Order: sequence, then C-alpha cells, then structure tokens
Amino acid sequence: MENSSLTTVYLTNSLEIKSSSTEFFIAFEENGKNHTKLQELVLPEEQDALTEFLIGTKDSKKYSIFHLRDCSDNYNLYIITSYYSVEKQLLCVEILKLDDAFQKFKDMEFQLKSYTTALCITGEYVFIYRKSDNSFSLHYFLNKKRITLFAGDIDTFQENSIRNAYFLGKQIAKFKGMIQKIKNLDETINESFESTIRSSGNLKESIVFKGVRQETGNDEIIVGRILNSENEKHIEKTKSLIEELKLDSLTKVFNKKAITEYAIERVKSNKTDYIALMIIDLDHFKPVNDAYGHIAGDKVLAETGRILKDIAGESGVVGRYGGDEFIMVIGGMTSETILRGTLHAILAQISNAFEDSFDDIHVTASVGCALHPTNGKTYKELFNKADFCLYRAKDKGRNRYVFFRDELHAQLYKKATEAKTDGIKYDDREVKELEYMSKFMQDLGNEPLNAIAFILKHMKETYGLDDISLFYGKDMELVYTLGNDSQIHENAHYAFSEGFKAALNGKKYVRVDFPQDFRSEYNEFSQEMKKRGVLSTIQCILGTENDIKGLVTFNRTKAAALFAEYEQNCAVMFASILNLLPESTKTNFLLYSRLKS
Repeated sequence: MENSSLTTVYLTNSLEIKSSSTEFFIAFEENGKNHTKLQELVLPEEQDALTEFLIGTKDSKKYSIFHLRDCSDNYNLYIITSYYSVEKQLLCVEILKLDDAFQKFKDMEFQLKSYTTALCITGEYVFIYRKSDNSFSLHYFLNKKRITLFAGDIDTFQENSIRNAYFLGKQIAKFKGMIQKIKNLDETINESFESTIRSSGNLKESIVFKGVRQETGNDEIIVGRILNSENEKHIEKTKSLIEELKLDSLTKVFNKKAITEYAIERVKSNKTDYIALMIIDLDHFKPVNDAYGHIAGDKVLAETGRILKDIAGESGVVGRYGGDEFIMVIGGMTSETILRGTLHAILAQISNAFEDSFDDIHVTASVGCALHPTNGKTYKELFNKADFCLYRAKDKGRNRYVFFRDELHAQLYKKATEAKTDGIKYDDREVKELEYMSKFMQDLGNEPLNAIAFILKHMKETYGLDDISLFYGKDMELVYTLGNDSQIHENAHYAFSEGFKAALNGKKYVRVDFPQDFRSEYNEFSQEMKKRGVLSTIQCILGTENDIKGLVTFNRTKAAALFAEYEQNCAVMFASILNLLPESTKTNFLLYSRLKS
C-alpha cells in the first residue's frame, strides 16, 4: 500500500469532497482532513484554474498538472485526471504525483510482458490485444519458454485464422463476433468454439477464449487465454468448490474458518512486514434489520464486504467473522500515517456509503486494530488486543477506530485479561459515570459547593481533560478553571458570535472532535478554538440560546483524544444541573472557587 501513489477523491456538483480513497488520506491526511474542497490543497494562485478545470471536465475525461500540498506541508507537482462517474453520480478526480508517473511510464512495457507470465500455465495459449494500434499477439508457453505464434494487426489475425480453416461453418461468424468484442474492449471475453487453432489445422477440439480488459497508462488492452474446454470446466469446477469452502456466500469475502487460517499462517510466516489485524464491527446494524428487514441488512453486509476488499487491495485479505463483524489482515503498515489513513478510509467509506440509506438510522463502523510484530507475536494475541480496542472504540461512542498502543492500553489490557476468563472485556465506564452523576445530584442537597468542585475534578482527571473552564456574565469572563489558566482563556466572547450559534444548531451544547469539524461557517468560534490549540471540546451554555448567561467548556488538545458518548452525556448533564441551580448557589460557588484558589 505504501507504494501505491494513485489517489482518488469524489466531488459533488458543488465541488465539495464527498469521499476519498485510502491513499488520499495517507498522502494528504494532515492537510486534507481539514478541508472540504480540493481547491484548498492547491497553490493559492492556482485555485481558480483548478476550479475551471474541474467544472470543464464534467462532460469529458481530461487531465492537467497542479501544485498540491501533501501531508509534509510541501507543494509538489501532481497530474490530475477528472471525469464524471456515472456509477457514483459524482465527479471522480484521480491524483498522481508527477515523479511517480514517470516511473509508471517506464514500467509499462515490463508490465505488459508480465501479464503473459502471470496468466500462463505451461502448455496454454495467451493472447494480448492493444487498442492504441489495433495489434494482436498470440503466444504459446512450453517449459517456461514463450513461442510467439502471431504478432500483427487483429484484422490480419482474423483473416489468417479463417484462411487456414481454424474455424469452419457457423463457427466463422461466431469467431468474427468475438473479434469484434475484443476490438470493442468488452469487460470480459468468454467464447466457446470447435476449432483447430491450437493444432495448426490438424486436430479439432473444443476450446474457450477467456479474457479481461486492462488499463495500462493511457492505453487499454485485452489479455486472455485459450483453454481446452474440458480443462476449463475442471478449472471452473475446482474454483467453484474452493470458493464454496472458503468464501462467505453473501459478502464474497473469506468465511470465518478461512480468514482465521489465513491470519494464523500470515502472522506465523511474517519476517519483515508490518501487518495489521483489524476487527470491523458495524454500528446500528440491528436497527436496520429490525426496521427494514433482512434484505436491506444483507445489502449493507454485501456493500461493506466490497468496500473492505477495495481498501485492502493487493496488500490484504478480508473475511466475515460472523454477523456484522469483519476481519481485515493487511500488510505494508510501515508508519502510523499509513495505518491511520487506512483506518480513516474504512470509517469514511462505510459512513458515506450508508449516509442517506435509512432515514434516521446511520450505519457506521467501529474498528479495533493490533499490529504485528509490535503488539504481539501470535494471531491469538493480536486478535485479543484488536478485540479489546474494538470495545474501546464502541465505548467511546462508535464510528471511530482505536489501535493498540502500549503506553495507553497495556495496563488496562492486562487488568481486563486477568479479570475475565470468557474473553477480553473491561469495566463499563458509562455505568460508573452515571453512578458518579447520581451521587453528585444527591450531594447537591447537602454540600452543593463541594459537590460541584468534586465532580469537576473527577471529570477532569477521569476523562483525561486538559482543562475545564466556566465563563459567566455579560462579558463572558473566566470565573473558574481547572487546568490551563492562561491569558488566552480570559473570556469567551465567541459565545455571542454567529459562528458559535451555527455550531449550536438549536442545541444547548457544542461537541467538536477533530479540526475538520471546525467548519468555515463557524467563523470566530472555529478560529478561537484553533488559536487556543483545542482539538476536542464540549461546550455547554448556561441560560438559553438567545440569552446566554454562561459557558462551561471541557477541552482536550490532543488530536486523537476523542470524546466518548458517555463523557459527552455526563458533561451535558452537569451543565443542565448547574443551569437549574438557584442563582445564589452559582454565585456562591464562584466566590468559593476564587477563595479556594
């Protein structure tokens, strides 16, 4: 995957980024994830030109060259090809670094030759048709040596075959029809004949022409084999039997037995690669089955299998472990950027695929991941750690990934392993936090000031927050803080801005997890969070949306530190309780806090 330099991104009619390939996340993640439009990655002086180019290619496939900023914050020259995808109903933009393109052109001739070797079995005939010059070549492989039987124009090949009586009677018209299909670049070729072509006119036999279309750079070719029909039937029967034994019939990925055996063997034989074992579990799948039936559920599973196979590519293998749970074993994870890009692609592509499919149900995915050999030496150890991370992702609110890191997870994993004998689980934080909130409400009646101080300290330490701050009054001044207490936090004037109101969107709180959620329409709020270095925040208003009297903020400054759903719920619950308290209690708490400090 690391060597795959072609990236793909799909744009809406308004040229906004709808979805992207894994390679796009890897190449442009640091910048790309902050942007909603491709134009924001190009040199400022080239933005108008790129917009015109994209608009102008909606009706035809074209290419041009632009400077784009990659994840290293450097501008490089890229070839951009743009065309309208009828299948996706979106504008498809393919991006290839210019240096990589030159290497691909050099490799093209070797690639054409390698098709013959890759497709051949000793004693078989292989044919190649090239669209650009209408050329056709027929080769015979014997004892690893290639014998060229014909090389020239495909129309000449047709004439020679008929003149030499390789095809007779009704077979001639059928043969001409197949030649036309090859020239038309049909997706697949599968034609049966009674012919003497393999015996040079001496022995008639039943044969099959089997071929597929391939794209190589700017050219298109058909590559195929000529098989004896009996051999072909045997191959298809064997292939069908193997698929029946190893493939999940619904999703067309490996079944549980096959993916487990593959993973065990790949981990055991791995010496130099970095292999990720990922467990992917669909969120909100059961409601789809319950509300829309199993036919809809089957479509979700089949599409998920297709997406995961596409992401895995040639570097990995995908299997269905059971129900709505999949496993991916994928190599080439040589850096955290590649690993994050792959995981990000899984989340984004599954989320986008089902975004508008089921009214109020949005199917997403949670992913747990462990890396070989970093996180374990055996399949069992990797699986257990990936499973552990999957539960962490679920517990943190779903639609996210967690990959095993010793500094974060080793101690908790050990505790969970020792405490449980029936699989890797850990204590349910959501239940514990609700117990804390319940105790907080009880303590309010006796010692309200201490109760507020205690719950805030508990939330800061338990949730790993960088700071909790309370702003109050018409100037929204900082009146209480735990953690970072710098000049930049003196007030929260942005709470009165249109951007903050847009972020609230009718609710009494704002939750932002990543910089890409700091949208341009948030304006002052977005800029203020960037200025303060806040990457994950929950902000709850006191008062009403039209009369904001105060603001409670829960902040993190680490990019990967997402808020769990229960953390959000508890933060909002605390602010709601604080909002309902008498004004005198709030005032006393603020005075009490200042005296304590």
